[in-house]
Amino acid sequence: MSDLSLAMQYPILSQTYFGNTLLQFAYFFLILLGTVIGAKILYFIMKKYLQGFTAKTETDLDDLLVNALEKPVVFLLFIFGLSISVSPLTLDAGVLVTFGNFIGVLFTLGLAWVVVALMDVGIEKFIVPFTRRSKSKLDDQLVPIVKNGLKSIVIILALLTIVSNFGYDVTAVLGGLGIAGIAIAMAAQDTIGNILGSLAIFSDRPFEVEDSVRIGSDLGIVEEVGLRSTRIRTLDGTLLTIPNSSVAKSAIENFSKSDKRRVRFKLALEYDTSSKKLDKAKEILRSTINETRGVDPETFSAHFSDFGDSSISLMLTYYIAETSRLLDIQDEVNTKIKERFEKAKIGFAYPARTLYVKD
Repeated sequence: MSDLSLAMQYPILSQTYFGNTLLQFAYFFLILLGTVIGAKILYFIMKKYLQGFTAKTETDLDDLLVNALEKPVVFLLFIFGLSISVSPLTLDAGVLVTFGNFIGVLFTLGLAWVVVALMDVGIEKFIVPFTRRSKSKLDDQLVPIVKNGLKSIVIILALLTIVSNFGYDVTAVLGGLGIAGIAIAMAAQDTIGNILGSLAIFSDRPFEVEDSVRIGSDLGIVEEVGLRSTRIRTLDGTLLTIPNSSVAKSAIENFSKSDKRRVRFKLALEYDTSSKKLDKAKEILRSTINETRGVDPETFSAHFSDFGDSSISLMLTYYIAETSRLLDIQDEVNTKIKERFEKAKIGFAYPARTLYVKD
């Protein structure tokens, strides 16, 4: 049945509103409704049948592609239907231009969505397995940073495309952003410094996640390395956040990268300790180190180091090979030394002062 026959049969359809008959509006809504229904059907087919087909294949790449692209593809189909839905309507040139720009914005965003989805698939399929095979846990922290960085680039390019489609000179816009960027960069020097610091950390890799480190005067376990800061869990159990710019400038001591951990301290003995007892004390220290599991006996040294104000000092140095048991081994060594010194009647000195009073 032709449009004229419908209008003659149903006169109400020939009534005009905003320059279009009700019949034209009916065609517009039918196309729009058909587009929505078609998009729903396509989504159902991809979800129900296409995923079932890809699940039977040997590779998981097609599964990732279907999961990533089903929503943006449906969105693009809806945009296509929306763009042709206005064809039955009679619109002013200005309205058509505005509607065309609107469709262009949606189409650009849809393409950006597709690109981002494909990047996610590429990262998940190729980069993530590589980082999992790597012994370094720092690579795992780098993946989300790279992913967000690439997404930001796609979004910026999409926005520049939209600005260009609206007739603006992108070069002029970039020039204006360049001037504004200088002002922003001056106000955000700390942020830029932190980002550069993070790049230095990821390139040099002075430490990894779960490493025991000393950064400047701060000691703890690395929990996370981000784009702006590094977080370490201190020995007190608190979470310390250090700006990456400070990390890059600080001296970093990584205890986890060392096969051994040096322990060095002084034992203050009483001044009336005899030379014989001093030799006995050295023997006790040597035997204690030799008998303690996890200590490297070849690195032992004990020397009569100096005469203090109120004591004589023995300097003990040894290396712990099992760094995972650091505190346990130190506790065992110190306990044995105290017990054996007490048994040998070798006394530890107290800080003391002698006061002479003249009449």
